[in-house]
Amino acid sequence: MDPGEVPDIFDIARGVAQQIQQQSQQIQQLTAALQQRATVQRSPPTVSPPAPSPNLRLVLPSKYGGDLKMCRGFLTQCTMHIELLSNQFSTERSKVAFIISLLEGRARAWATPLWDRDDPVVANLQTLLVEFRCL
Repeated sequence: MDPGEVPDIFDIARGVAQQIQQQSQQIQQLTAALQQRATVQRSPPTVSPPAPSPNLRLVLPSKYGGDLKMCRGFLTQCTMHIELLSNQFSTERSKVAFIISLLEGRARAWATPLWDRDDPVVANLQTLLVEFRCL
């Protein structure tokens, strides 16, 4: 073996070691990018309610006075109104207030004391609907 060949082998070994180190760094970067992508893909998509069309014009539900034959239709109209204009009803209490504002007569006489004393029934729409159907 020629003594001049020995440094060439060491140079080759250093070059190979540098390439291995560069490839190792690239693999680490790719692994990190894949892990980040997997984390993003695991997150559930955020679904927001569709924005109402600017041309959407809803007529308020008719006032409700306590006629049991009209109750189901009244509540359906109210819940549809709330659903279609959900951005206007940011809290459960605002949904309840909307429905109570459309009551008159016997129905208003039932709901007004609940609202005035901040009864738990007026804190949640579903609770109000359950109680309301029992009238």
